[in-house]
Amino acid sequence: MKEYVYFIRGEGTNMVKIGKTNHEGNRRKKEIQNMSPVWLYNLGKLAVRDAYKIEREMHELLAPYRTWGEWFEFPEEDIGTLKRCIRSKKKSRRHRNGIVVFDYESFKNYWRREFGY
Repeated sequence: MKEYVYFIRGEGTNMVKIGKTNHEGNRRKKEIQNMSPVWLYNLGKLAVRDAYKIEREMHELLAPYRTWGEWFEFPEEDIGTLKRCIRSKKKSRRHRNGIVVFDYESFKNYWRREFGY
């Protein structure tokens, strides 16, 4: 079974939810959308072998931005970096529903080069 770590952003905000799912499409976003006061959209997904472990590592890597639970608030310039990181990886590909799937190690290395942690 494929596993993913996803990034979902709240429209008009710099809030990003980082979580895990076993679903390939937009199912998880739709579930979260039902509980959100703002429109949500997918920034990207990581296709991984151990979503629990990678999600935990992503939460640790991005801990300075954590606001509550799995929600992180990034300054606007860091949202831009996050988007570039998701879209610039060699191993990334665009899924048929528009979600960008990318490689965690490439993401982590890019983020650390940009921010030094």
